Amino acid sequence: MGYFDEGVYGNFGWGDRDGPAPMGRHGLVRFSPGLQAEWSFPSNVDQPWGAISDCYALNVDKDTVWTCYYTDFPIVRIRDGALTAWRNGVTGARALAVAGSQVALLGGHGPNRDWLAAGTLGSDDLHLDGQYRIVLPDGQPLPEKTQAIGRGPDFHVLVGRDWYRLDLERIPAYRG
Repeated sequence: MGYFDEGVYGNFGWGDRDGPAPMGRHGLVRFSPGLQAEWSFPSNVDQPWGAISDCYALNVDKDTVWTCYYTDFPIVRIRDGALTAWRNGVTGARALAVAGSQVALLGGHGPNRDWLAAGTLGSDDLHLDGQYRIVLPDGQPLPEKTQAIGRGPDFHVLVGRDWYRLDLERIPAYRG
């Protein structure tokens, strides 16, 4: 489960010395089927990609988790508890889709809510191959209350009662 800033840093009433620490303090937590915390994102200063202040985008694909988070928006892969990260110049993406070394980030702040950036993971960085504006099938812009979720190589875009899917293979920059 990914947490936003209030889940990470607390809220009014937290900080009671006798109470438990907020479960979201690490920004990302894996729970067992019995809802016991099994793993938390390392939030120590020795970790070079920084702590999660707000988990903007989260993708779970089989046994691998991908995230892109505030403050520096690295793209981080978590597999068997091990972290691998890439620097990323795209900020504010709310969803990511991944297939091998191909990554696409969807969303951004304000007028960039419909922005799609697609690229390839290099040794240390995401190299952008294409940038696009996403529209509805009839050419209309995405409404403000659009929700986007990345799962594996697919984006699921929810607009009111309509559900659209966009996979990486349909993005022109995707190299398959």
